[in-house]
Amino acid sequence: TVSRVLNRHPYVSEDKRAAVLDAVRKLDYVQNLNAVHLIKGKTSMIAVVLPYVDNPYLSSPVEGILSEANRRGYRVVLCQTNYRPEEELKVLEMLRMKQVDGVIITSRTNDWDVIKPFLAYGPIVVCEDAGDEPLSCAYIDHYRSFETGLRYLTAQGHRHIACCIGRRNSNTSLARERAVREALAAVQEPLRPEWIFYDALSMEA
Repeated sequence: TVSRVLNRHPYVSEDKRAAVLDAVRKLDYVQNLNAVHLIKGKTSMIAVVLPYVDNPYLSSPVEGILSEANRRGYRVVLCQTNYRPEEELKVLEMLRMKQVDGVIITSRTNDWDVIKPFLAYGPIVVCEDAGDEPLSCAYIDHYRSFETGLRYLTAQGHRHIACCIGRRNSNTSLARERAVREALAAVQEPLRPEWIFYDALSMEA
């Protein structure tokens, strides 16, 4: 009966529930969540991997993750990597050690071959096109998005177009740069390397 009350089981009479909760208050009882997680086989926690917690681009997706996780009874741990592969690996080890139930990687630093073995321990979602890799993904088509914006700008007669992107060799940055190059080539304009700003990860940059 005590276990049912503490776990909010519906099939407990109100007088018994009240008696148990009264005893809990008097004894200042606190559930051992580690024991609860062990019994249930889940932690109800999700790790979200971020390059920087103050990245303005990721604030909206993270807000959505937090809102949906809360609605479904999950807690979220934000893990900052500073784009260091070893920090990302530490979070994946949390999945292997059953400290979290799943991992969402908003911006990846490790190769797919490093990440894929951890799928044996729980779900991993990446915020980029995973191609043929066996990972769930949710992402923006950065090439098409940039292409649409650039097409609008060139149609308005603009030709001196600069571009702020992230890491120089990331898939996202390469897709954005390709869109800029092709859009300018379509209007017979050269791509000026000095107008491509890499590592523009903040408003100040």
